[in-house]
Amino acid sequence: MSEESRVHAKTKAKAQFPSLLPPVAIDRTSEHIHIWFHNVPHTTLAQVKGHQNWVKVTGEFLTFPGGGTQFIHGALHYIDFIQQSVPGIAWGKRTRVVLDVGCGVASFGGYLFDRDVLTMSFAPKDEHEAQVQFALERGIPAISAVMGSQRLPFPSGVFDLVHCARCRVPWHAEGGRLLLELNRVLRPGGHFVWSATPVYQKLQEDVEIWEAMSSLTASMCWKLETIQKDAINKIGAAIYRKPSNNQCYKQRKQNSPPMCKDDDDPNAAW
Repeated sequence: MSEESRVHAKTKAKAQFPSLLPPVAIDRTSEHIHIWFHNVPHTTLAQVKGHQNWVKVTGEFLTFPGGGTQFIHGALHYIDFIQQSVPGIAWGKRTRVVLDVGCGVASFGGYLFDRDVLTMSFAPKDEHEAQVQFALERGIPAISAVMGSQRLPFPSGVFDLVHCARCRVPWHAEGGRLLLELNRVLRPGGHFVWSATPVYQKLQEDVEIWEAMSSLTASMCWKLETIQKDAINKIGAAIYRKPSNNQCYKQRKQNSPPMCKDDDDPNAAW
């Protein structure tokens, strides 16, 4: 759990080259909103999630209005809600590289482009086909993956923020194995945004998960910075912050979860 240095790559301006291709009737400033339907001819997700504004079939195109299960009224509102909850997140300034866990059609990552943030999105292949293909067709970095027993293919400390909306990943299970993996890829001082029913609902299962997460994050020295509710989307988010140094780890009364061994390379998966 030692601190790792991080390097942010700044996108250079694209050089202008002549093109022999005919013009395409898509506004390139909003290319994360439209793709050709025949490139990804899957309509099931539009039928199942269309009412939540995930994706719609519009003539020759699939359009992505920016909605999601957690942000039916648009990703930009939800993105602003997160920054208003913790101003220190500062999209495009302090937070420039994000990991979106269980991204769906990657509306969160797509609309973060508008805040000068680069997002790596990942989701599993499910009954709605490979949702990440919808992301890749729109130029959004994405991989098809799940949280499992192996490390994610990223170096340590590389992400400023990790996000999980409508999050059903059992972070608290098996001693927090999966959350510890997020801890590895999250930079010192970085944030974890957890928008899930245990944050804002009081069903017995939700309460039990919240209590387990509270115990686990405290043992990992993560600070719960805030819990906020979005009145428009009627959801809530808990935002945690990873410590910026090792002082808290050294002061723990119990070494649980245990500290990494000296010979355990945090960048081995990379």
